[in-house]
Amino acid sequence: MAVVTKTTVRAVGVDLTVRLKHYLERRLLFALGRFERRVAGVRVWISDENGPRGGLDKRCTIAARLKGAGEVRVEEVGAELSFAIDCAAGRLHRAVSRRIEREQEPRVGSLGWRTR
Repeated sequence: MAVVTKTTVRAVGVDLTVRLKHYLERRLLFALGRFERRVAGVRVWISDENGPRGGLDKRCTIAARLKGAGEVRVEEVGAELSFAIDCAAGRLHRAVSRRIEREQEPRVGSLGWRTR
């Protein structure tokens, strides 16, 4: 649950309803819950680029700051905001997992020696 408390959400052209905020929080908890000790904060931007004209214009960008591993940022665009949020959260889970895996791999120096 700590992941949700470290989250800031910005909405442009979208009504940030209580229902939408809860949906977003659930998706983030599912995507990042396993990594909550490593997550320093999460920022989310959601927007509707075309307004009432429709189309593939719902954008969700999520940036997760990781302790000792920098920032991971993903972006997804779709016709529905829930679809963009779902895809972005899934991509974020995979990207954070890869970043943490890379951090834990032993490094090999220029002479082929392990530096850890």
